[in-house]
Amino acid sequence: MARIEIPGKLFLIGEYGVIEGGRAVVCAVRPGFVYATEETAPVHPDSPAGVFLREGRGARVPGMVSAGLGQGFGSSTAELIAAFLEQHGRKPPVCELLDWYRGRFPGTSGADLAVQTAALSDGRAVYEVSKSAGVSPVGGFQRGLRKLRVYRVPSSIKQKTHEDLAKARPPVDVAALDARVGGFLKTIVDDRPEGFAVLTDFAEELSRTGRESAFSKEVRTAFRAVRGVTGVKGCGAALHDAYVVAHDGSREAMEGLSRVASRFALHDLGALGDLLW
Repeated sequence: MARIEIPGKLFLIGEYGVIEGGRAVVCAVRPGFVYATEETAPVHPDSPAGVFLREGRGARVPGMVSAGLGQGFGSSTAELIAAFLEQHGRKPPVCELLDWYRGRFPGTSGADLAVQTAALSDGRAVYEVSKSAGVSPVGGFQRGLRKLRVYRVPSSIKQKTHEDLAKARPPVDVAALDARVGGFLKTIVDDRPEGFAVLTDFAEELSRTGRESAFSKEVRTAFRAVRGVTGVKGCGAALHDAYVVAHDGSREAMEGLSRVASRFALHDLGALGDLLW
């Protein structure tokens, strides 16, 4: 049985600001979404893949045989890429599929799709994304990402991205968010662990405009109270899909993180470095 694997994605920082033209850092993660080319999957008509098929740009979506890290890690955009691969028999150039996507879903950034298609082609893992500059791989980050740990929320409380984006809220301060994205990039490239406080700063900036769910704020506060944690933020819509926690690697920190994860029924996905595509 022929199979194709498409990387998942994780927003490290840059949610919401990137929709308005700001910067984001997004990584491609594994295990990816695996599709069997001999099978066909049902598709929601309003999903990206559903619209793609409805316009006659593809004939079907191969059947998924592995959901990777699950919802919140780019499942809908992976499905779109699978539909493209099935129709064209080649990997999609980033701009070709991204331009179509942004035209059909103007309220989204397309950063997840951009990173997944880029990683599928070039095998990189960490990218800076913006509407003006496109997608650029970030190098020199390996040491800086060693002490970031990732936790996933239970699928039963996953929030729907389109419903979150439809909410009426005050505008974001793109310049302030971009400054924190820049600080994060400097932290991972220069390997300055104390700089990961910028993760918390970014989350608080979004929280002030109602873009962090009450649950996510509670989780973030609990993680930040653990001795040895230097920064933490939720990821995705409402910062609610997953959590990235920077820590000093001490036994005390790891035990504290485990207690918080257990309290909120979070699934420990492990160190970010082990998840990178």
